[in-house]
Amino acid sequence: MIGNNAAWDTATTDPANRATQAVSLNVAGVAVSGGTYAITGTGFGALDQTAQMFDDFELEDIGAIQDFKSELVRNNKYAGLNITDSKFVSGTRCISNDYSLGDFPELYVPLSGLTKRAYLSCHIFIDGSFDYTGTGGRPVWKFARIGAASVYSGKPKASAEYTNTSNAHLITTPEVLSGTISPVDGGLTYAIHDQANADIASVITSGEWHFYECEFYSGTTDQMDCYFLERWDGIETITYVDRNFLSAADSSLPTWFLTPLNGLGDYFPFTLYMDNLHVNESGARVVMTDSPVYANSTKWAGQPINNYTSGSVTVTSKRQGFSVGGSAYLHLFNAVGVLVSEGNAIEVQEDAA
Repeated sequence: MIGNNAAWDTATTDPANRATQAVSLNVAGVAVSGGTYAITGTGFGALDQTAQMFDDFELEDIGAIQDFKSELVRNNKYAGLNITDSKFVSGTRCISNDYSLGDFPELYVPLSGLTKRAYLSCHIFIDGSFDYTGTGGRPVWKFARIGAASVYSGKPKASAEYTNTSNAHLITTPEVLSGTISPVDGGLTYAIHDQANADIASVITSGEWHFYECEFYSGTTDQMDCYFLERWDGIETITYVDRNFLSAADSSLPTWFLTPLNGLGDYFPFTLYMDNLHVNESGARVVMTDSPVYANSTKWAGQPINNYTSGSVTVTSKRQGFSVGGSAYLHLFNAVGVLVSEGNAIEVQEDAA
């Protein structure tokens, strides 16, 4: 379990308002000894604890996965899951699943069950013919999923889907795919979201690394204030807000966060690689990018948080493909996911041990 941050439940939650909170900022982040960076200022808010995990898979053994050295949990089935050195963002290895051998490796992070918020980011590389519409089999692709009890039992739970025309939940065209969210098992109460999505075909491309993010807030019981957001390379592909998730009958908070390495329920001839997995039981995060303006970024790297106070946040250096000695910028999001400091200029260091 990675922490308890139930105190954030009463904070501002509407994504449409999260860029408007007033904050007093200071000068750019300063590199300090020991492979860490500091961002200083005021108004960053409180964080009970870092409540996070970060795994670049460098401590795992090459080959088929038996046991993890990290906090990740894997149900013991399916043959395609491996630690490999054939691809990586930085370091020498990452984790992969060969979908021609096995689907749904059920790789997840256990949560405390005491927080309404969670955030996941990672780098994803698609190698091969990636059929995100599912036209060759089941007409759906799910990336991150979150819920109570376990990966495939209990409720409530939420997952966003990309679908094609053979799926009854589709609301646009095969070229501009849409998202759905299911708070219960079996798709019995799927709610089709009604906000514009990005064209997923132009976002999810094979043969290159992408930065994936999923941000979740369960909201309050029997209220329309849940949100579930997905982004690829900073572009929102699922925008699901102002809906109900918790109910009087099903009010358990999430205890697991399924990674996007899972996905489709049928075999396809491609391999999905994942590196630099970051999961946090809040919206708090520091992301290193190639632009002083976060919205203009074209390259991203999540940074593990070491210490968080209202006036100072320190992170461990994780360069994740950025060149050592080059320039980059740190962007700080607070516990409810508001961007409170951006454009903190740094010089990229080697990854800290």
